[in-house]
Amino acid sequence: MVDISLDKLWKWWRQLASRELSLERQYKPLISEYEAVHRKRQALENLMAAQGEVGEVNQQISAEWEKLRRGEELPLIERRPPDVAYDTLVRTGSPMHYKAILAELSKEGVVIGGRDPGSTLIAYLGRDKRFVKAKQSGRGYYQLAEWGTKKE
Repeated sequence: MVDISLDKLWKWWRQLASRELSLERQYKPLISEYEAVHRKRQALENLMAAQGEVGEVNQQISAEWEKLRRGEELPLIERRPPDVAYDTLVRTGSPMHYKAILAELSKEGVVIGGRDPGSTLIAYLGRDKRFVKAKQSGRGYYQLAEWGTKKE
């Protein structure tokens, strides 16, 4: 038997349980999004196969998958503004004002439509559960929901 106090073991257990729950909160939305994207991709592949030669379409799909696995960029892939905003917040590691996020999106070449792109971005962030208002940082600031309220 290992000679470690029960208090120490409980401390380690609480740390691990807390980290596990944090990871679970992060991956569950990703799994749901993955499943939805996977279903859409399969439906699109079925439609492509119905439009063309099945064997030829399947070969093309296999070739494209191999390119993606090797890390090659495929043309005509447009990233959604919330996805780029998420990557921006992950990269900075702290809450950002929506105008700063908008500037970063612009640098990335992401165009946000509407009469007021700032309002459109706020609407995107408000509908996406990955983002929350960072009230501790001030008005107009957003952060990742997975950070909780600790991040400054």
